[in-house]
Amino acid sequence: MQGNLHKPKKQQISAEESKRKQAIRVKILFATYGQIPQAGKLPSPFSLLQKELEQRGHQVDVLGHHPDMQRVYLISQTRSGPWTLNLQGQSVPKAPIKERVYDEVFRYYQKYLPHVHPWIRWREIERYTFELILSLFDLGKYDLIHTHDALATRAVWRVKPSHVPLLYQCGGLLRHDPAVAAEVTSPDSLKARYVACEEYMAATSCDQAIVPSAWLKKVWQEEFFIPDGHSAVIHRGMEFAPFLQWLQYEPYPPVEKKKGVQIIACPPGLDFQSGSATLLDALARLKQQRDDFLCWMVGDGPWRGELEAYCREKDLTRHVLLLGERTDWPSLLAKTDIVVWPAPAVDFPLPLMEAQVAGTAIVACDSSVIQEMVRHGETGLLFEAGNSLELSERLLQLLDTPELASHLRNSSKTYGMNEWSSAKWAEQVEQLYLQMKRKHRVAAPAGEKKKSRDSVAQLFAFRLRHRLDEGGWNEFAHRLPASYLVPDFDFLRVLTETNQFDE
Repeated sequence: MQGNLHKPKKQQISAEESKRKQAIRVKILFATYGQIPQAGKLPSPFSLLQKELEQRGHQVDVLGHHPDMQRVYLISQTRSGPWTLNLQGQSVPKAPIKERVYDEVFRYYQKYLPHVHPWIRWREIERYTFELILSLFDLGKYDLIHTHDALATRAVWRVKPSHVPLLYQCGGLLRHDPAVAAEVTSPDSLKARYVACEEYMAATSCDQAIVPSAWLKKVWQEEFFIPDGHSAVIHRGMEFAPFLQWLQYEPYPPVEKKKGVQIIACPPGLDFQSGSATLLDALARLKQQRDDFLCWMVGDGPWRGELEAYCREKDLTRHVLLLGERTDWPSLLAKTDIVVWPAPAVDFPLPLMEAQVAGTAIVACDSSVIQEMVRHGETGLLFEAGNSLELSERLLQLLDTPELASHLRNSSKTYGMNEWSSAKWAEQVEQLYLQMKRKHRVAAPAGEKKKSRDSVAQLFAFRLRHRLDEGGWNEFAHRLPASYLVPDFDFLRVLTETNQFDE
Protein backbone atom coordinates (compact mmCIF):
# COMPACT_ATOMS: atom_id res chain seq x y z
CA MET A 1 0.00 0.00 0.00
CA GLN A 2 2.81 2.35 0.93
CA GLY A 3 4.53 1.68 -2.42
CA ASN A 4 1.33 2.61 -4.28
CA LEU A 5 1.14 5.90 -2.40
CA HIS A 6 4.58 6.84 -3.70
CA LYS A 7 3.78 6.00 -7.33
CA PRO A 8 1.64 9.05 -8.24
CA LYS A 9 4.19 11.38 -6.64
CA LYS A 10 6.98 9.87 -8.77
CA GLN A 11 4.90 10.24 -11.95
CA GLN A 12 4.08 13.87 -11.04
CA ILE A 13 7.79 14.74 -10.55
CA SER A 14 8.64 13.09 -13.84
CA ALA A 15 5.98 15.10 -15.65
CA GLU A 16 7.20 18.35 -14.08
CA GLU A 17 10.77 17.55 -15.05
CA SER A 18 9.67 16.78 -18.60
CA LYS A 19 7.74 20.05 -18.75
CA ARG A 20 10.78 21.98 -17.48
CA LYS A 21 13.04 20.43 -20.12
CA GLN A 22 10.52 21.16 -22.86
CA ALA A 23 10.26 24.80 -21.75
CA ILE A 24 13.99 25.49 -21.90
CA ARG A 25 14.87 23.26 -24.86
CA VAL A 26 17.22 25.02 -27.25
CA LYS A 27 18.22 23.88 -30.70
CA ILE A 28 21.98 24.53 -30.84
CA LEU A 29 24.60 24.22 -33.55
CA PHE A 30 28.16 23.59 -32.42
CA ALA A 31 30.38 24.85 -35.26
CA THR A 32 34.13 24.54 -35.69
CA TYR A 33 36.58 24.93 -38.53
CA GLY A 34 38.44 21.98 -37.05
CA GLN A 35 38.01 18.27 -37.57
CA ILE A 36 35.20 16.21 -36.09
CA PRO A 37 35.08 12.41 -36.06
CA GLN A 38 32.63 10.43 -38.16
CA ALA A 39 30.39 9.87 -35.14
CA GLY A 40 29.58 13.56 -35.15
CA LYS A 41 31.16 14.47 -31.84
CA LEU A 42 33.53 17.34 -31.22
CA PRO A 43 36.90 16.46 -29.76
CA SER A 44 37.09 16.52 -25.98
CA PRO A 45 36.29 18.54 -23.93
CA PHE A 46 33.38 19.87 -25.99
CA SER A 47 31.97 16.40 -26.64
CA LEU A 48 31.42 16.37 -22.88
CA LEU A 49 29.57 19.70 -23.04
CA GLN A 50 27.48 18.34 -25.91
CA LYS A 51 26.61 15.27 -23.83
CA GLU A 52 25.67 17.34 -20.78
CA LEU A 53 23.48 19.72 -22.81
CA GLU A 54 21.68 16.83 -24.50
CA GLN A 55 20.99 15.29 -21.09
CA ARG A 56 19.38 18.60 -20.15
CA GLY A 57 16.95 18.27 -23.05
CA HIS A 58 18.66 20.43 -25.67
CA GLN A 59 19.40 19.34 -29.23
CA VAL A 60 23.02 19.83 -30.24
CA ASP A 61 24.03 19.44 -33.88
CA VAL A 62 27.68 19.56 -34.90
CA LEU A 63 29.30 21.14 -37.96
CA GLY A 64 32.95 20.93 -38.95
CA HIS A 65 35.54 19.39 -41.23
CA HIS A 66 35.84 15.71 -41.94
CA PRO A 67 39.18 14.40 -40.56
CA ASP A 68 40.60 14.40 -44.11
CA MET A 69 39.76 18.16 -44.38
CA GLN A 70 38.19 17.51 -47.81
CA ARG A 71 34.55 17.84 -46.75
CA VAL A 72 32.48 19.93 -44.35
CA TYR A 73 29.58 18.13 -42.80
CA LEU A 74 26.77 18.70 -40.35
CA ILE A 75 25.55 15.93 -38.07
CA SER A 76 22.10 16.20 -36.53
CA GLN A 77 21.39 13.93 -33.57
CA THR A 78 17.88 13.23 -32.34
CA ARG A 79 16.56 10.60 -29.96
CA SER A 80 13.47 8.57 -30.78
CA GLY A 81 13.66 6.67 -27.50
CA PRO A 82 15.86 6.22 -24.43
CA TRP A 83 18.28 3.97 -26.35
CA THR A 84 17.83 5.03 -29.97
CA LEU A 85 19.97 7.78 -31.47
CA ASN A 86 19.14 8.87 -35.01
CA LEU A 87 21.97 10.46 -36.99
CA GLN A 88 21.25 12.55 -40.06
CA GLY A 89 24.12 14.10 -41.97
CA GLN A 90 24.72 16.64 -44.71
CA SER A 91 28.07 16.85 -46.43
CA VAL A 92 29.60 19.36 -48.86
CA PRO A 93 32.79 18.51 -50.78
CA LYS A 94 35.33 21.27 -50.40
CA ALA A 95 37.54 20.96 -53.50
CA PRO A 96 35.13 22.22 -56.23
CA ILE A 97 34.43 25.40 -54.26
CA LYS A 98 37.94 26.03 -53.00
CA GLU A 99 39.52 25.60 -56.45
CA ARG A 100 37.50 28.48 -57.89
CA VAL A 101 37.89 30.66 -54.78
CA TYR A 102 41.64 30.01 -54.76
CA ASP A 103 41.99 30.93 -58.43
CA GLU A 104 40.14 34.24 -58.10
CA VAL A 105 41.36 35.38 -54.66
CA PHE A 106 45.00 34.38 -55.20
CA ARG A 107 45.01 36.31 -58.49
CA TYR A 108 43.57 39.34 -56.65
CA TYR A 109 46.36 39.19 -54.06
CA GLN A 110 49.00 38.78 -56.73
CA LYS A 111 47.79 41.90 -58.51
CA TYR A 112 46.90 44.26 -55.64
CA LEU A 113 48.61 42.87 -52.50
CA PRO A 114 51.74 41.02 -53.66
CA HIS A 115 53.48 41.71 -50.32
CA VAL A 116 51.03 39.53 -48.40
CA HIS A 117 52.67 36.28 -47.35
CA PRO A 118 51.24 33.02 -48.85
CA TRP A 119 50.43 31.83 -45.30
CA ILE A 120 48.01 34.75 -44.87
CA ARG A 121 46.56 34.21 -48.36
CA TRP A 122 45.95 30.56 -47.51
CA ARG A 123 44.12 31.48 -44.29
CA GLU A 124 41.95 33.98 -46.16
CA ILE A 125 41.10 31.51 -48.92
CA GLU A 126 40.29 28.79 -46.37
CA ARG A 127 37.90 31.11 -44.54
CA TYR A 128 36.11 32.30 -47.69
CA THR A 129 35.68 28.68 -48.80
CA PHE A 130 34.32 27.77 -45.36
CA GLU A 131 31.92 30.73 -45.46
CA LEU A 132 30.49 29.71 -48.84
CA ILE A 133 30.01 26.15 -47.64
CA LEU A 134 28.34 27.34 -44.42
CA SER A 135 25.76 29.23 -46.48
CA LEU A 136 24.60 25.93 -48.02
CA PHE A 137 23.38 24.66 -44.65
CA ASP A 138 20.14 25.84 -43.09
CA LEU A 139 21.60 27.92 -40.25
CA GLY A 140 18.30 29.74 -39.76
CA LYS A 141 16.64 26.73 -38.11
CA TYR A 142 18.78 27.01 -34.97
CA ASP A 143 17.97 28.96 -31.82
CA LEU A 144 21.65 29.63 -31.30
CA ILE A 145 25.03 28.89 -32.90
CA HIS A 146 27.96 28.14 -30.60
CA THR A 147 31.37 28.37 -32.32
CA HIS A 148 34.58 26.91 -30.92
CA ASP A 149 37.39 28.67 -32.77
CA ALA A 150 38.24 32.10 -34.17
CA LEU A 151 37.98 31.23 -37.87
CA ALA A 152 34.57 29.59 -37.53
CA THR A 153 33.30 32.54 -35.49
CA ARG A 154 34.14 35.14 -38.11
CA ALA A 155 32.87 32.87 -40.90
CA VAL A 156 29.52 32.15 -39.21
CA TRP A 157 29.07 35.82 -38.31
CA ARG A 158 29.42 36.85 -41.96
CA VAL A 159 26.89 34.37 -43.35
CA LYS A 160 24.35 33.54 -40.62
CA PRO A 161 20.79 34.90 -40.61
CA SER A 162 20.47 37.98 -38.39
CA HIS A 163 17.82 36.41 -36.14
CA VAL A 164 20.17 33.63 -34.92
CA PRO A 165 22.44 34.69 -32.01
CA LEU A 166 26.08 33.64 -32.04
CA LEU A 167 28.15 32.59 -29.01
CA TYR A 168 31.93 32.32 -29.36
CA GLN A 169 33.78 29.87 -27.11
CA CYS A 170 37.35 31.14 -26.95
CA GLY A 171 39.82 28.45 -25.91
CA GLY A 172 42.79 30.80 -25.65
CA LEU A 173 44.79 33.38 -27.54
CA LEU A 174 45.35 32.47 -31.17
CA ARG A 175 48.99 33.53 -30.98
CA HIS A 176 49.59 30.80 -28.39
CA ASP A 177 48.48 28.10 -30.81
CA PRO A 178 51.65 26.09 -31.63
CA ALA A 179 50.94 26.06 -35.39
CA VAL A 180 50.45 29.83 -35.42
CA ALA A 181 53.44 30.50 -33.16
CA ALA A 182 55.65 28.49 -35.54
CA GLU A 183 54.73 30.86 -38.38
CA VAL A 184 54.57 34.18 -36.51
CA THR A 185 58.17 34.62 -35.37
CA SER A 186 58.25 38.43 -35.24
CA PRO A 187 55.78 40.58 -33.26
CA ASP A 188 56.24 43.42 -35.77
CA SER A 189 55.47 41.36 -38.86
CA LEU A 190 52.36 41.54 -41.03
CA LYS A 191 51.62 37.96 -39.96
CA ALA A 192 51.49 39.10 -36.33
CA ARG A 193 49.15 41.99 -37.15
CA TYR A 194 46.96 39.67 -39.18
CA VAL A 195 46.70 37.17 -36.29
CA ALA A 196 45.88 40.03 -33.91
CA CYS A 197 43.13 41.06 -36.34
CA GLU A 198 41.83 37.48 -36.33
CA GLU A 199 41.75 37.57 -32.51
CA TYR A 200 39.92 40.89 -32.46
CA MET A 201 37.43 40.06 -35.20
CA ALA A 202 36.50 36.76 -33.52
CA ALA A 203 36.02 38.52 -30.16
CA THR A 204 33.73 41.13 -31.72
CA SER A 205 31.98 38.98 -34.35
CA CYS A 206 29.56 37.45 -31.89
CA ASP A 207 26.69 38.43 -29.64
CA GLN A 208 28.41 37.00 -26.59
CA ALA A 209 31.74 35.31 -25.87
CA ILE A 210 32.96 32.79 -23.32
CA VAL A 211 36.54 32.99 -22.06
CA PRO A 212 38.06 30.27 -19.86
CA SER A 213 39.80 32.55 -17.35
CA ALA A 214 39.70 36.02 -15.82
CA TRP A 215 43.26 36.49 -17.12
CA LEU A 216 42.13 36.09 -20.75
CA LYS A 217 39.18 38.43 -20.19
CA LYS A 218 41.63 41.04 -18.90
CA VAL A 219 43.85 40.57 -21.99
CA TRP A 220 40.81 41.11 -24.21
CA GLN A 221 39.94 44.31 -22.36
CA GLU A 222 43.48 45.72 -22.32
CA GLU A 223 44.68 44.68 -25.80
CA PHE A 224 41.47 44.65 -27.83
CA PHE A 225 39.24 46.98 -25.75
CA ILE A 226 36.48 44.37 -25.54
CA PRO A 227 33.72 45.65 -23.18
CA ASP A 228 33.39 43.85 -19.86
CA GLY A 229 29.82 42.69 -20.49
CA HIS A 230 30.66 41.17 -23.88
CA SER A 231 32.48 38.16 -22.41
CA ALA A 232 31.69 35.78 -19.56
CA VAL A 233 34.25 33.69 -17.68
CA ILE A 234 33.14 30.05 -17.77
CA HIS A 235 35.78 27.36 -17.38
CA ARG A 236 35.40 23.83 -18.67
CA GLY A 237 34.51 20.89 -16.47
CA MET A 238 35.27 17.20 -16.27
CA GLU A 239 33.24 14.03 -15.84
CA PHE A 240 33.83 12.75 -12.34
CA ALA A 241 32.46 9.19 -12.44
CA PRO A 242 34.80 7.59 -15.03
CA PHE A 243 37.78 9.54 -13.66
CA LEU A 244 37.20 8.41 -10.06
CA GLN A 245 36.79 4.85 -11.29
CA TRP A 246 40.04 5.06 -13.24
CA LEU A 247 41.84 6.09 -10.05
CA GLN A 248 41.22 2.54 -8.80
CA TYR A 249 43.10 0.89 -11.68
CA GLU A 250 46.78 -0.06 -11.66
CA PRO A 251 49.01 1.87 -14.06
CA TYR A 252 49.90 0.15 -17.30
CA PRO A 253 52.72 -0.25 -18.18
CA PRO A 254 53.31 -0.92 -14.46
CA VAL A 255 55.39 1.48 -12.36
CA GLU A 256 56.87 0.63 -9.01
CA LYS A 257 56.32 2.70 -5.88
CA LYS A 258 58.72 1.69 -3.13
CA LYS A 259 57.64 1.89 0.47
CA GLY A 260 58.74 5.09 2.18
CA VAL A 261 59.42 6.90 -1.11
CA GLN A 262 57.38 10.02 -1.88
CA ILE A 263 56.24 10.28 -5.51
CA ILE A 264 56.38 13.68 -7.22
CA ALA A 265 54.66 13.71 -10.64
CA CYS A 266 55.13 16.33 -13.37
CA PRO A 267 52.60 16.02 -16.26
CA PRO A 268 53.20 18.99 -18.64
CA GLY A 269 55.68 17.22 -20.98
CA LEU A 270 59.39 17.21 -21.73
CA ASP A 271 60.71 20.51 -22.99
CA PHE A 272 62.32 23.55 -21.44
CA GLN A 273 59.19 25.67 -22.01
CA SER A 274 57.26 23.26 -19.78
CA GLY A 275 59.56 24.13 -16.89
CA SER A 276 61.41 20.80 -16.90
CA ALA A 277 64.81 22.44 -16.32
CA THR A 278 63.43 24.49 -13.41
CA LEU A 279 62.05 21.31 -11.85
CA LEU A 280 65.31 19.37 -12.29
CA ASP A 281 67.29 22.22 -10.71
CA ALA A 282 64.83 22.20 -7.79
CA LEU A 283 65.14 18.43 -7.38
CA ALA A 284 68.92 18.71 -7.31
CA ARG A 285 68.59 21.18 -4.42
CA LEU A 286 65.99 18.97 -2.72
CA LYS A 287 68.34 15.97 -2.93
CA GLN A 288 70.76 17.77 -0.64
CA GLN A 289 68.06 17.81 2.08
CA ARG A 290 66.16 14.56 1.54
CA ASP A 291 66.73 11.34 -0.34
CA ASP A 292 63.29 9.70 -0.09
CA PHE A 293 61.60 10.94 -3.27
CA LEU A 294 61.16 9.92 -6.90
CA CYS A 295 59.91 12.24 -9.64
CA TRP A 296 57.83 10.83 -12.51
CA MET A 297 58.09 13.09 -15.54
CA VAL A 298 55.18 12.31 -17.87
CA GLY A 299 55.33 13.03 -21.60
CA ASP A 300 57.85 13.01 -24.39
CA GLY A 301 59.41 15.31 -26.91
CA PRO A 302 62.53 16.33 -28.81
CA TRP A 303 64.21 17.55 -25.62
CA ARG A 304 64.21 14.12 -23.96
CA GLY A 305 67.88 13.44 -24.72
CA GLU A 306 68.98 16.82 -23.34
CA LEU A 307 66.91 16.32 -20.18
CA GLU A 308 68.35 12.84 -19.64
CA ALA A 309 71.85 14.33 -19.94
CA TYR A 310 70.84 17.09 -17.52
CA CYS A 311 69.68 14.45 -15.00
CA ARG A 312 73.07 12.74 -15.22
CA GLU A 313 74.85 16.06 -14.82
CA LYS A 314 72.81 16.84 -11.69
CA ASP A 315 73.20 13.26 -10.35
CA LEU A 316 69.43 12.74 -10.43
CA THR A 317 69.21 9.40 -12.24
CA ARG A 318 67.99 7.64 -9.06
CA HIS A 319 65.46 10.36 -8.36
CA VAL A 320 63.94 11.06 -11.79
CA LEU A 321 62.09 8.62 -14.04
CA LEU A 322 61.06 9.75 -17.53
CA LEU A 323 57.88 7.78 -18.19
CA GLY A 324 57.25 8.94 -21.77
CA GLU A 325 53.76 9.38 -23.16
CA ARG A 326 51.12 7.77 -20.96
CA THR A 327 47.38 7.30 -21.39
CA ASP A 328 46.89 6.24 -17.75
CA TRP A 329 47.46 9.55 -15.95
CA PRO A 330 44.61 8.94 -13.44
CA SER A 331 46.18 5.62 -12.41
CA LEU A 332 49.55 7.32 -11.95
CA LEU A 333 47.85 10.10 -10.01
CA ALA A 334 46.45 7.59 -7.53
CA LYS A 335 50.03 6.67 -6.56
CA THR A 336 51.30 10.27 -6.51
CA ASP A 337 51.94 12.30 -3.36
CA ILE A 338 52.70 15.68 -4.96
CA VAL A 339 51.87 17.04 -8.43
CA VAL A 340 54.15 19.77 -9.77
CA TRP A 341 53.20 22.18 -12.55
CA PRO A 342 56.50 24.03 -13.12
CA ALA A 343 55.64 26.45 -15.95
CA PRO A 344 53.09 29.22 -16.66
CA ALA A 345 49.80 28.22 -18.29
CA VAL A 346 47.38 30.07 -20.58
CA ASP A 347 44.41 27.87 -19.64
CA PHE A 348 43.43 25.73 -16.66
CA PRO A 349 45.52 22.55 -17.13
CA LEU A 350 43.34 19.44 -17.06
CA PRO A 351 45.98 17.42 -15.12
CA LEU A 352 45.81 20.00 -12.32
CA MET A 353 42.02 19.87 -12.32
CA GLU A 354 42.24 16.08 -12.05
CA ALA A 355 44.87 16.33 -9.29
CA GLN A 356 42.49 18.49 -7.25
CA VAL A 357 39.57 16.10 -7.73
CA ALA A 358 41.85 13.19 -6.76
CA GLY A 359 42.93 15.03 -3.61
CA THR A 360 46.63 15.32 -4.41
CA ALA A 361 48.92 17.99 -2.96
CA ILE A 362 49.92 20.56 -5.61
CA VAL A 363 52.93 22.80 -6.14
CA ALA A 364 52.51 25.09 -9.16
CA CYS A 365 53.97 28.10 -10.94
CA ASP A 366 52.34 31.36 -9.88
CA SER A 367 51.15 32.51 -13.33
CA SER A 368 47.91 34.49 -13.42
CA VAL A 369 45.84 31.58 -14.74
CA ILE A 370 47.19 29.09 -12.19
CA GLN A 371 46.43 31.54 -9.37
CA GLU A 372 42.77 31.38 -10.40
CA MET A 373 42.63 27.66 -9.58
CA VAL A 374 45.34 27.13 -6.90
CA ARG A 375 45.20 29.35 -3.82
CA HIS A 376 48.54 29.52 -2.06
CA GLY A 377 48.40 27.89 1.35
CA GLU A 378 44.77 26.82 0.87
CA THR A 379 44.53 24.44 -2.11
CA GLY A 380 48.23 24.19 -2.95
CA LEU A 381 51.56 25.98 -2.85
CA LEU A 382 52.79 28.45 -5.47
CA PHE A 383 56.30 29.47 -6.49
CA GLU A 384 57.70 32.18 -8.73
CA ALA A 385 58.08 31.14 -12.39
CA GLY A 386 61.62 29.95 -13.12
CA ASN A 387 62.66 30.11 -9.45
CA SER A 388 64.10 26.66 -8.78
CA LEU A 389 65.18 27.60 -5.23
CA GLU A 390 61.63 28.55 -4.27
CA LEU A 391 60.26 25.41 -5.92
CA SER A 392 62.66 23.22 -3.94
CA GLU A 393 61.61 25.00 -0.74
CA ARG A 394 57.92 24.34 -1.48
CA LEU A 395 58.59 20.65 -2.12
CA LEU A 396 60.67 20.36 1.06
CA GLN A 397 57.91 22.11 3.00
CA LEU A 398 55.39 19.44 1.96
CA LEU A 399 57.79 16.54 2.56
CA ASP A 400 58.77 17.86 5.99
CA THR A 401 55.24 18.77 7.10
CA PRO A 402 52.75 15.90 6.63
CA GLU A 403 50.03 17.91 8.39
CA LEU A 404 50.28 20.68 5.79
CA ALA A 405 50.26 18.15 2.94
CA SER A 406 47.15 16.49 4.41
CA HIS A 407 45.38 19.85 4.79
CA LEU A 408 46.16 20.83 1.20
CA ARG A 409 44.96 17.47 -0.13
CA ASN A 410 41.63 17.74 1.68
CA SER A 411 40.96 21.37 0.76
CA SER A 412 42.10 20.78 -2.82
CA LYS A 413 39.71 17.84 -3.21
CA THR A 414 36.79 19.84 -1.78
CA TYR A 415 37.54 22.71 -4.13
CA GLY A 416 37.96 20.44 -7.16
CA MET A 417 34.72 18.54 -6.57
CA ASN A 418 32.81 21.82 -6.22
CA GLU A 419 34.46 23.67 -9.09
CA TRP A 420 35.19 21.25 -11.94
CA SER A 421 31.90 19.41 -12.39
CA SER A 422 30.83 19.07 -16.03
CA ALA A 423 27.23 19.45 -14.85
CA LYS A 424 28.10 22.86 -13.38
CA TRP A 425 29.83 23.81 -16.63
CA ALA A 426 26.76 22.87 -18.68
CA GLU A 427 24.44 24.71 -16.28
CA GLN A 428 26.43 27.94 -16.65
CA VAL A 429 26.48 27.64 -20.45
CA GLU A 430 22.76 26.83 -20.47
CA GLN A 431 21.98 29.97 -18.45
CA LEU A 432 23.98 32.03 -20.94
CA TYR A 433 22.02 30.46 -23.82
CA LEU A 434 18.73 31.42 -22.23
CA GLN A 435 19.91 34.98 -21.52
CA MET A 436 20.99 35.34 -25.14
CA LYS A 437 17.66 34.05 -26.39
CA ARG A 438 15.81 36.60 -24.27
CA LYS A 439 18.02 39.50 -25.38
CA HIS A 440 18.29 38.54 -29.05
CA ARG A 441 14.79 38.93 -30.43
CA VAL A 442 15.65 39.84 -34.02
CA ALA A 443 13.01 37.85 -35.86
CA ALA A 444 13.19 36.83 -39.50
CA PRO A 445 10.76 39.13 -41.35
CA ALA A 446 7.55 37.19 -41.98
CA GLY A 447 6.67 36.95 -45.65
CA GLU A 448 9.43 39.35 -46.64
CA LYS A 449 11.61 38.21 -49.50
CA LYS A 450 15.30 37.99 -48.67
CA LYS A 451 17.50 40.37 -50.64
CA SER A 452 19.79 38.59 -53.05
CA ARG A 453 22.06 39.37 -55.93
CA ASP A 454 21.44 38.75 -59.59
CA SER A 455 24.77 37.02 -60.05
CA VAL A 456 27.37 35.26 -57.94
CA ALA A 457 29.95 37.66 -59.39
CA GLN A 458 28.44 40.37 -57.17
CA LEU A 459 29.75 38.51 -54.12
CA PHE A 460 33.25 39.61 -55.09
CA ALA A 461 34.54 43.17 -54.78
CA PHE A 462 36.81 42.72 -57.81
CA ARG A 463 36.39 41.67 -61.42
CA LEU A 464 36.40 37.88 -61.81
CA ARG A 465 38.61 36.09 -64.25
CA HIS A 466 36.10 33.30 -64.90
CA ARG A 467 32.32 33.13 -65.07
CA LEU A 468 30.76 31.59 -61.96
CA ASP A 469 27.15 31.41 -63.05
CA GLU A 470 27.16 27.72 -63.94
CA GLY A 471 27.28 24.46 -61.97
CA GLY A 472 25.09 25.72 -59.13
CA TRP A 473 27.27 28.70 -58.23
CA ASN A 474 24.34 31.13 -58.41
CA GLU A 475 22.90 29.38 -55.36
CA PHE A 476 25.44 31.29 -53.27
CA ALA A 477 24.09 34.61 -54.59
CA HIS A 478 20.65 33.75 -53.18
CA ARG A 479 21.82 32.24 -49.89
CA LEU A 480 24.38 34.78 -48.68
CA PRO A 481 23.41 38.05 -46.92
CA ALA A 482 23.27 41.18 -49.06
CA SER A 483 26.22 42.63 -47.12
CA TYR A 484 28.53 39.69 -47.84
CA LEU A 485 31.65 40.46 -49.90
CA VAL A 486 35.00 38.85 -50.74
CA PRO A 487 37.51 39.98 -49.63
CA ASP A 488 36.60 40.74 -46.03
CA PHE A 489 37.22 44.50 -45.79
CA ASP A 490 37.89 44.41 -42.04
CA PHE A 491 40.94 42.25 -42.77
CA LEU A 492 41.82 44.13 -45.92
CA ARG A 493 42.42 47.30 -43.92
CA VAL A 494 45.17 45.52 -41.95
CA LEU A 495 46.75 44.03 -45.06
CA THR A 496 46.93 47.38 -46.87
CA GLU A 497 48.60 49.25 -43.98
CA THR A 498 52.01 48.24 -45.31
CA ASN A 499 53.64 46.99 -48.47
CA GLN A 500 56.57 45.36 -46.66
CA PHE A 501 57.16 41.69 -47.37
CA ASP A 502 57.22 39.16 -44.50
CA GLU A 503 60.01 36.61 -44.60
